[in-house]
This record gives sequence, C-alpha cells and structure tokens, in this order.
Amino acid sequence: MTELTYTFAWDQLPFVHLGVDAHRTRTLTEDWTITLPDGREIDLNNFHQFKTYEGVLAGLPVHPYYNEQELSAGIRKATHVLKLDGQKIWIMPPTIQRVTVINRPCAELERRTGHRQPERQEVDFLPPVCSIGLFSSQRFAPEKYVARTEAVAIWYQVAFGIPGSDIVEKLKEFSWEEYCAEFSY
Repeated sequence: MTELTYTFAWDQLPFVHLGVDAHRTRTLTEDWTITLPDGREIDLNNFHQFKTYEGVLAGLPVHPYYNEQELSAGIRKATHVLKLDGQKIWIMPPTIQRVTVINRPCAELERRTGHRQPERQEVDFLPPVCSIGLFSSQRFAPEKYVARTEAVAIWYQVAFGIPGSDIVEKLKEFSWEEYCAEFSY
C-alpha cells in the first residue's frame, strides 16, 4: 500500500470556528435542495462531472449513434462511481447544440469511399459537460418502514459547476417515485 504524503501539516491548516454545537447545523447551510411540484424536497448528496466527448480524438457526431454512445457512457460512469446495482437512472432530455459544418472537398476520401461529402452539414452535439447527481429525500413513510429514498439523475450542461436555473427547472420534472430506491434504518 502506498503511503500518503501531504504538502501540509494538519496542525498548521487554517480554520474557521463555527461556534458551539455548530456541527448540527453546518450542513444545513451547504445543502443544495430542489422542491418538486408535489412538495417533496430532494437534496443533492453526490455530484460528479466530466467532459461529454472525453476521449474522442477526432471527428464529429454526425450520426445519432455517437450521441447515444455518450448517453450510455454517462450511465456506465454513474453506475461505477455511485456503485449502483440495477437502480434506474433518469436522463434529463438534453438540449441539443446544432452547428452547421462547412466541409472542404476531399478527393482522397471521395476516391476511397465513392461518396462525396455534402458541402454543408448540420451536426448535433450534446452540451459539453455531463453531470451525475445522487439525490435523496427524507420524507418518511412509516407504513412502509422507509426512512429515506434516493434517486440518480444525469443531465448535460454548458459548463462545469452547479447547474444553472434552466437545469434546476428541468430537474423539477424528475419523476421521483419512478426512479427512487428506498432505504430504511
């Protein structure tokens, strides 16, 4: 096992004193909560992001198959990172970014394939950042002995960081009951 080395000393780190019993309320100010239309509050507990086309060396997603592969990659990463075991994942319908590409003539490509590229071509991209969120809800259901429910959502956004208001509004469409897993203590 590799020994961890730090570039700092624990006793030399700066600190902020939060007050007496502040550990009880500290996370309340750090929660990222969304209220769904039915009144259920869901908290973001785990948040991961990566570049959508990470690892693509060249080319454009000229066929829907390529974007479907990126959606599948998001599901695989969510399953791996969050250690999911068969839980359904909600994929927020992404806003496609369409660009017009002007193709340069390529005689070699035309000779090899027998096809000529169109002069102009519409190409659909997913937004550049894939986000994975694990949300939980503390709405108790004593009749089912359920203390907490969790659900996973994947969405695409234009930049790294906490989602903007447009994404938050779409997250409110989350069908919680359909995608949540139940936990009891």
